[in-house]
Amino acid sequence: MAKNPKKPKTIAKNFEILLSPWEGLVTSQDAYTIPETMSVWIEGLPKLTGAIEGVLKSTTKYTHTKTISDYFNFALSDIFHAILDGINLTFLNSSFVSAGTFSTTDTICDYGLQGNTAVWVVTRNFLVTFDGTTVYNLTGRNVLGDAICYWKGRIFIGKDRTITFSVPNPDYTNATNPFDTGSGAGYITINIGSFGKILGLIPKEDSIYILTDNNILALLGTTISNDPTQWYLAEVISGYGLTDIRKWIRYEHTIYYHSTIGVVSIIATAPEKIDDAISNLTDSIYGINYFVYNGIPYIGLIVDSPESDNKTICCYNLLFKKWFSLPLNLTTFATIEKETYGIQGANIIKFFDSDKYFPIKIKTKTFFNLDQIYYNLRTIYLYGRGNNVVNCNIYDETSKELQFDFNQLNPVSNSLLFNNSYGDFLFNNTYGHFMYGQTPYFFLNVYKNLNENYRGIRVKQFYLTLESEDNGVYTEFINLKVKGTLGARYT
Repeated sequence: MAKNPKKPKTIAKNFEILLSPWEGLVTSQDAYTIPETMSVWIEGLPKLTGAIEGVLKSTTKYTHTKTISDYFNFALSDIFHAILDGINLTFLNSSFVSAGTFSTTDTICDYGLQGNTAVWVVTRNFLVTFDGTTVYNLTGRNVLGDAICYWKGRIFIGKDRTITFSVPNPDYTNATNPFDTGSGAGYITINIGSFGKILGLIPKEDSIYILTDNNILALLGTTISNDPTQWYLAEVISGYGLTDIRKWIRYEHTIYYHSTIGVVSIIATAPEKIDDAISNLTDSIYGINYFVYNGIPYIGLIVDSPESDNKTICCYNLLFKKWFSLPLNLTTFATIEKETYGIQGANIIKFFDSDKYFPIKIKTKTFFNLDQIYYNLRTIYLYGRGNNVVNCNIYDETSKELQFDFNQLNPVSNSLLFNNSYGDFLFNNTYGHFMYGQTPYFFLNVYKNLNENYRGIRVKQFYLTLESEDNGVYTEFINLKVKGTLGARYT
């Protein structure tokens, strides 16, 4: 039997890069540890299938007379919005009509809801309550601080190393003193743990988690609402302090907060750092909250965007445990009954409220060739749905130059588009071969460097950028594959 003929030896070998399903943001450039499926920056959110889709743009619901410095929302008999602008604390109803104001120069506060009866708002300079129609000034009671909560019938206010608690069922109208020690009010001076001040009070099951600037404590007691003599303190975590007022959010049974080491989640006593993939973006954050999009919950962080001079929202998908991004330049945002609002200068905007879509933007990690041989990029396969007008660029990290702009292969059309290099049924023009369909549902774009006579693009290291056209139509990226060869060595 004849032996199989030997294949001729060649220095070139094929390679493929498959980016599907998308796995979130990565910022490290360690070629040994980053999976090939990860990407550096994705503006867009994933579907349950793993495809990335453009999300609906926001709309402006209210324009204030001054730049808004702080914002939160809450529900009593109606949905209310509260804003601080350095002149007033203003409460707006669901129609964004003023329902009450309080004069103050403070620009950040904390708040707690007394059931559906009233909201309590506190700073180191004032304490007020609001019941939907009237603002009551309790500042004269001299109970002020940085953190507040309502738990099992009492108001708790934290300042420095002291927690003051109200009488059971406190009178928010101030007609009777809600902090009357003769009627059951009092205070706790914390004598455990090393910290300077309390920054957050978070009710959780039968305890209050006390977030300080250096640790987390818990106020515990099975009868916490009625018998302060049965309460006791325990240190939960040391060294993972909260960075500022309201830099935390509780979603279901988990607390997410911005600590001195980044964003941490905690269920009971064991903290878990969740932002390693974007840790260079989360050294400081402007705001943290949660939102829901298409039934999927996210934790959102407002950070400085690495792609522009604006801020952006890094979104942690609680199902996939991956990071994505929304191109919203905000200072803070909050969710009420699954509706999310954010602050943009003097404007209150509502998320996902437009009939137009944000474009999808993808930037892959930089691909290094550790064997010191060239990448010869030959074909890029992009499969998606919706708008097929997509910019696809290759950037040579060595020369810092754009090696090729594949956008010229993409005719501006809402038709179904197939690019290929073979087949008699395809229409031929200067840049390639196209077949047109009649419906803009799915598209498969195959990009080749046709102007270079199929020689490909010879680079030592590179990254890809993809950006769908910002024309407000729906776009979805399902997967991307890059194929080519590894060529001759260089010195």
